[in-house]
Amino acid sequence: MTRRTPALLAAFLVLAACAETTGPAPVPIGAEVARLSALGFRAQGTTAEGTQVLRYAGPVTAAVACRSGTGATFHTPPAQRVRGDGARQRLELDAYLMLTPGPDGMLSARERDGLYVVTIATRLRGRTTTESIAFGPGESGSFRSGMTCRPT
Repeated sequence: MTRRTPALLAAFLVLAACAETTGPAPVPIGAEVARLSALGFRAQGTTAEGTQVLRYAGPVTAAVACRSGTGATFHTPPAQRVRGDGARQRLELDAYLMLTPGPDGMLSARERDGLYVVTIATRLRGRTTTESIAFGPGESGSFRSGMTCRPT
């Protein structure tokens, strides 16, 4: 082992720790609930600890962004589209979120929990097939086609 190895290992561990803690900047819980409500989420209740529970079920919205391929930019996919082979696709989103603000009323990335499920229903020649992916806040999921989606 060279003399540089411990220093390089330490630098790698520091960078890895930073990568885990980066994410969206903390926002006031009220602002995040308002943003999600504008995207169609409905409040389901508040726990005694102050956790806001939100739910969405319907056509895909700007609550998720998707991209095809690794170089493409993320964007909100259309709720309905027609593929080149004539197949009609419908994209649906089901989401259940639990937002627990810190004592300061701010919501950070680690204070979000829940599940996003994006489903593509494809209809071609009278036959419908479905494929779904699931991911949590701060995560992403990928379809077999290579399309990757994540929360916004």
